[in-house]
Amino acid sequence: MIDFQEKWYKIHSESGEEILKNENEGILNLLKNFDKLDLKGGFLKINNQIIAYSLGEALTDKMVLIHTEKALIDYIGSYQAINMIFLQEEWQGYELVNREDDFGDEGLREAKMSYKPLYLQKKYSIEKSK
Repeated sequence: MIDFQEKWYKIHSESGEEILKNENEGILNLLKNFDKLDLKGGFLKINNQIIAYSLGEALTDKMVLIHTEKALIDYIGSYQAINMIFLQEEWQGYELVNREDDFGDEGLREAKMSYKPLYLQKKYSIEKSK
């Protein structure tokens, strides 16, 4: 999955956005430490090539936290497919899914809202005073 993430980042990093760079570093850190963390992961392959993956963990006995989902948009429906299949295969019995922050990305917010969330968590920031 590390190779796929690096490929995904290379495709999407042309905009030079700092937030995307930081996200990529965080995801690579999760993937490199996967065995040390209490994570589950899943991926979709076509012709022996990964086209999508997802990483998540249980927050409570009822809630799953999806840290990231990445897919190649050339494969229409790949994001929806990894979302559905990962939850069905790895998280049966859980009632709620936390899909994390949208980082102010309108497209991501729209996609997340299409799943009709029960509620949105309040977001807080902590800054070190000078």
